[in-house]
Amino acid sequence: MMYRMKGEKTMEILEKISLKACDMAELLEFLGTINRLPGAKGRHLRDMRNRRIRNQGKISIFFNQKKEVVKSKERLRSLIRELEKEGVIKTSRKHRNILLNITHKGKIYLAKLKKRKSEVLPASHYPTAPRAGFTIVAFDIPEKEARKRQWLRVALKQLHFSMKQKSFWIGHTVIPEQFLKDLQRMKILKHVVILKIPDQSSFKKIEWT
Repeated sequence: MMYRMKGEKTMEILEKISLKACDMAELLEFLGTINRLPGAKGRHLRDMRNRRIRNQGKISIFFNQKKEVVKSKERLRSLIRELEKEGVIKTSRKHRNILLNITHKGKIYLAKLKKRKSEVLPASHYPTAPRAGFTIVAFDIPEKEARKRQWLRVALKQLHFSMKQKSFWIGHTVIPEQFLKDLQRMKILKHVVILKIPDQSSFKKIEWT
C-alpha cells in the first residue's frame, strides 16, 4: 500500500524533486536532516578529545545528535525505497551521483496530497488579546464551503466575538495574524470583511438587531 509514513514528509520530498532532480545529500540537507551541534564541529571535537577538556556533557550531546541524524537518514532512505517501489519516484545516474526524479504517477499523487492538505481545517483556537474600540467581522461564504463557514463561527466564538447575525460578528479582540493566514490558506479570506473601529466612543450608539 502506497504511503505508509506521514504524508507531510512525502509531500516535501515530492515537491522538492518535482522542481529539480536532486541526489540524496541535497534532499537530506533540504529536509534539515543534517544537523550540527553549535560549537562542536569535527575539528573542535577532536581538540576536545586530544586536550581532554572537562566537557563531557557537550561530547555526549554531540554523539546523541549524531545518532539521531543517522536514524533520520535511515528513515528517509526507507521512505525513498518505498516511494520508488510504488513508482512514485525513479532514480537516474549522473556521473557518480544517483538523482531522484518524480514520475508521472508521482505528480498525480503529489496533487492529491496537496488537495488533501488544503482540505484539512486548522485548529480553531488562537491566543486572545483585548483591543480598544471594536472589530466587525462579516462574511458571505458559499454553501459549498459550509465546513469552513462553520469553522469560522467556532473560531470567532473562541476569540470572544458576539454573533449579531449568523454572518455578522462583533468583538473587542485583536485579530491574530495566524487567523488571517489560515483564512488565506483555506481560500475564504476573499469572502470575509474585517472592519476595525478605533474608538467606539466617537460613534453614536448603534442598536443591533
